Amino acid sequence: MWWRCVATTADMCGVAGIVADDVDAPIARAELERMVAALRPRGPDGTGFFQSEGIGLGHARLSIIDLATGAQPLANEDRSIWGTFN
Repeated sequence: MWWRCVATTADMCGVAGIVADDVDAPIARAELERMVAALRPRGPDGTGFFQSEGIGLGHARLSIIDLATGAQPLANEDRSIWGTFN
């Protein structure tokens, strides 16, 4: 089974994700790109993606009031944890 989510409200970035029940399942980049493309009106200032076995994250960036370093998805220092949020 696959779980897909696209989240957005007015005045925020858009986030998308795919999670597979099988942690070894590959995530199709094209599917993530289609999901983020649907969010383009909410995040016209940039996009970002992260993929690993069993999970994919996408982000459509709205940078009205944002740091120059605000590109997402974000990782911790050793890149073992990834997230995307508004």
